[in-house]
Amino acid sequence: SNIFNLKWKSHRKKNSFAPKELERGKWSGATKLVRDIGETVTAVAVSADDRFYAAGGMNKQVVVYSTDNGAIAATMKLEGSNASVNAVAFGQRGQDTRVFAGTMDGFVHAYHVKEQLKMGSLKFGEKGEAVHSLAVSTEGSKLVVGGNTKVVCVYALGRSIDEDGNESVT
Repeated sequence: SNIFNLKWKSHRKKNSFAPKELERGKWSGATKLVRDIGETVTAVAVSADDRFYAAGGMNKQVVVYSTDNGAIAATMKLEGSNASVNAVAFGQRGQDTRVFAGTMDGFVHAYHVKEQLKMGSLKFGEKGEAVHSLAVSTEGSKLVVGGNTKVVCVYALGRSIDEDGNESVT
């Protein structure tokens, strides 16, 4: 079958597929990597350097995995948030990989993957409306957020936020 303009070919193992482009060695990972998250997955993302993927869900956390072997690279529990993860996105600044998580209760949380450190949070909209989508610019300098506010907000990354929810992400 033809999916996303890639021709997929079945391999020896049942339910394992890889496009012909991957067979030529353009991707060094497994042809199919399956990871049981243990919870309903509501958001996924892949880092720009292809080293990580993240999954967020109903359990109020984001787990970052290695794309090479599926090992857990970091676990981010969304402290201060009482809702599921609706959106995740990676941001890259030099060697620093950051992951952002948007929640149903209207927060965006930023984490440093290698350090497993929360870098900050912000409240989306005036009342903390649900976050449904996140994107980070290629340079890692802008975070775009969409949700129940019916508007799109673009945040400049690199600022900090206080405990009252005043803007800042880093």
